[in-house]
Amino acid sequence: MSVSLVINVSNESYLHHNGLSGLYRVPAAQDKQFGLLVVYDGSEIQDLGEGRFVARPEWAHSNDIAKSIVGIGTDAGPRMKWGLLLCSAHPDVPRDLEKAIEEERNYLNRHPARTAYEKDEVTGAAVLVSREPDSMRDKKIELSATVAILREAFEDDCRGLVTAAEVAQAKANLQAEDQRLLAEGDQIWAGPEAGRVNVNERHKGACIRLGQERVWCYIAVQLVDCPGCGAKIKENVLKCPACSGWLDEGVTVLAKMPPKERRVKMYPDQFDRDPVVATGPGKGK
Repeated sequence: MSVSLVINVSNESYLHHNGLSGLYRVPAAQDKQFGLLVVYDGSEIQDLGEGRFVARPEWAHSNDIAKSIVGIGTDAGPRMKWGLLLCSAHPDVPRDLEKAIEEERNYLNRHPARTAYEKDEVTGAAVLVSREPDSMRDKKIELSATVAILREAFEDDCRGLVTAAEVAQAKANLQAEDQRLLAEGDQIWAGPEAGRVNVNERHKGACIRLGQERVWCYIAVQLVDCPGCGAKIKENVLKCPACSGWLDEGVTVLAKMPPKERRVKMYPDQFDRDPVVATGPGKGK
């Protein structure tokens, strides 16, 4: 059994629901280069309604599921523009993980959940409680933990199979779409005022990722006190817009300086002027 790898280079996770094989979440990149979803083969489950489900005998291949997630060959269109990419690697699942998954599946099929409704003495509500023996519950927990540990190790190894070229391609696709959305947001905002409500979260997300500032996209910024005048300013500015004091030494460094030294550093123009010589009767002699 092999798996497929889907990466996400955006700062937003992506949810995809496949009506047959279930719900998938491609994690956001966050503090890593990319988020990774390892897609395994899955059985197709059909919901007949009224709590009835049918498991089809054939299995959905991981590559087909992954293509559906990124929108290849679907009516929704490719989703690569959102930072998703289907990688070329299709690593084989380690035998110990494959065996652990099969063992857990077989045990769960042979020991379905045993539950019953009981009346809660305080609220009077009917509460669903487990009637499984402790040994059965502990066995299910043990099997699940084993699969989780082996999957985590395998999926960490899968990260190393994603190439730098694939990451660069995903970022290029996302940047191109962000640039298009930014231009579209500007166009909407420049149009009739009533149409400005059409600037949505996708436009704003593109603006933030590109590091742009727009009137239609408010970005909260942490402000600090100017060490010279105390005005609220951005931490990375070179000059205070309130008192025109130079901040190239850094706000934190300037704040720790003695007042006289700080004044010389922030307002050098006041100390670089030539002294004025007094003139007139009786002066300058």
